Amino acid sequence: MKHKEFGSDFHECTDARFLLKNPDVSVFKNLSFSFFISGRAALYGLVREGIAKKGWKKIYFPSFYCHEVVEAIQELSIACKYYPYNPLEDTPLPKENFDDSEGTVFVDVLFFGLKRALLPQFHHIKILEDVSHSLLSLEVSTADYCFGSLRKELPVPVGGFCFSPKGLDIPFSESGTDGNSIAETKWRAMQLKRQYLTEGTGEKEAFRTLFITAEAAFGNSIQDIGLPDWVKEILFSLDVKEIIAAKKENLAKALSILTGVSINVNLDEKEGEGFGLFLVCDTSETRDALRTHLINRKIYPAILWPEQQRDLDLNLEKTTLFLHTDYRYTPNDMIFVCETLKDFFNA
Repeated sequence: MKHKEFGSDFHECTDARFLLKNPDVSVFKNLSFSFFISGRAALYGLVREGIAKKGWKKIYFPSFYCHEVVEAIQELSIACKYYPYNPLEDTPLPKENFDDSEGTVFVDVLFFGLKRALLPQFHHIKILEDVSHSLLSLEVSTADYCFGSLRKELPVPVGGFCFSPKGLDIPFSESGTDGNSIAETKWRAMQLKRQYLTEGTGEKEAFRTLFITAEAAFGNSIQDIGLPDWVKEILFSLDVKEIIAAKKENLAKALSILTGVSINVNLDEKEGEGFGLFLVCDTSETRDALRTHLINRKIYPAILWPEQQRDLDLNLEKTTLFLHTDYRYTPNDMIFVCETLKDFFNA
């Protein structure tokens, strides 16, 4: 690497280890998926069809969630309700708090690949599972439907999907010019970032500007446009299981190094199954100081998710950081990231 940094958007993947020799064996070709421009668009399409063909009238979301997704669904003729939950809570959800009737659906989230709400036994509610943080969990899901973003774990410019583990009907959508334009902008940014990191060519501001432009376009895009065919070919070329395995190895290394550090790491789970490193600080001031410490060393953490509303969720937003441990990095890279974290807490 000519330039070394950690986190932020994926760059184009050209490493043979993470590319399939035969795209026909792709995880995403072996099952019946419907592909969309984003995870939000996939959920939108799923709910819109559920309203039109299955009589869906009410949908429950966890209070700690990406509220832009909820706002998009609120455009549809369905009642959106929140149930109080974030991944620091362990209390089972009371069944009497939910309308367990036909026409009701429930969004169950596997938060950071680590934890989900403790659900009551529903008889009529349909479960929509968000697997954005753990794509391969869809292979063992017992939900009625799964949906998610592809670009949280995989180096694709755009992409979301829906799938039914129970073989139920799912919506399909055609690729549009809006989606193609967003994808092309994002892909160009990913290519320029690869050139900057691996070849030392170009300016960082060039790809950052394109990433920002593409993200802004997501917010203005038609909600249920499909995934361009050329992006599907990129997706089918990726060795998803090897990509996830590399992250698992990195995460296990990181967790072994961070044993004993005075911070809540991955909700105190010790296995390498998570989305990355989910850090919960004691205070927002500590979180902000840690974030500055990391950025100064070219480690770029994320905040998931901004603009929370419930007090408990707002506190979680203000005290957490997320660090990527994905296939882009090696176990030796994890040593650098974790020693940087330890330096902060041992100072």
